[in-house]
Amino acid sequence: MEENNCWQNGQHCWCTVIYFFTALASISSTLTIAVVVRSPKLRGRSTFVFLTFMAVVDLMTLVGISIYCSLEPVTQFWNTNTKCVYYSAIYWINDSTVMLSCIFILMVTVERFVVVHFPIRGREIFTQRNAILLSVFVSVVVFALNSNAFWSFEPDHQTNKCNDTEVYERYLKPIRYYSTFAVTTATWVSLVGFCLAIIYKLRATAALRRRLSLTDVHTSFKSTHLMLLCTAFTFVVLVGPLCIVDVIHVSLYLLKQDDTHLTYIRENVFLLSKLNHCVNFVLYVMTAAVFREEFFALLALVTCRREKEQSPYRQGAQSCIETKITHFSEQKRLSDF
Repeated sequence: MEENNCWQNGQHCWCTVIYFFTALASISSTLTIAVVVRSPKLRGRSTFVFLTFMAVVDLMTLVGISIYCSLEPVTQFWNTNTKCVYYSAIYWINDSTVMLSCIFILMVTVERFVVVHFPIRGREIFTQRNAILLSVFVSVVVFALNSNAFWSFEPDHQTNKCNDTEVYERYLKPIRYYSTFAVTTATWVSLVGFCLAIIYKLRATAALRRRLSLTDVHTSFKSTHLMLLCTAFTFVVLVGPLCIVDVIHVSLYLLKQDDTHLTYIRENVFLLSKLNHCVNFVLYVMTAAVFREEFFALLALVTCRREKEQSPYRQGAQSCIETKITHFSEQKRLSDF
């Protein structure tokens, strides 16, 4: 029983895994943002604009859950009013970033779907400017819609605790749960559908090109499609079990059946779903040649700058970077799709 308690939501083992995932996400998201922002080639493409925003909200999601794990020890000596505002802010940020993470992976998939099926029109619609404006607009709307979190708690000065308000218990709590459930499940189903449609179109296009003896699609476009499909597939695999458990939970709730036995299962598949926020950078490097090249260029720049500081008389900066890129490429020969 003690072992099970340790893995319950907010307990030591559960929070330790969250802290570990947060550390991984910090490295993954920071590197993703650094590679894209540094590279004019990447930041000019809508796909990588969406992925940059997704990296930010992935990190914010795990940081928010990590803060949740440390709420009690951090706030136990705080003023009750301040504590309730802090609790509300954490719920607001966490709910918003979880939704945005789902929305951004769906936006990338939709963008690839449109580009694959309507190449010319797709590239006219999904420009860098439009991608940035759309991402900012969606982020503002989601944070605004989740601002009801600030009506969730009321201070109890006698016990120095934050209790659920009547409005939250009756209205906001069901809305909070079912909206997150609906967004996650809809994203999961949509990703499966869009990915199958993209794969079907790519196979049909490849078969047509072979029959007509046409030149194959440029490598960078093929690798971008592969990167998107791998990222979406990872989301489907890691978040799928949580969606299934939530569907069962909602069904039991509507049927007024006891669902307490699902609590332990859900808390563990919830941890599995959070792994999705940590692995994207590895997927980008492994599957996208254009991203990998820019990562090697960033790595070469940092390495050469450090060597230059240690020995000012070494070879020129540009020559050093080119040598390092060649070295990294030879050391890490990944498939160039």
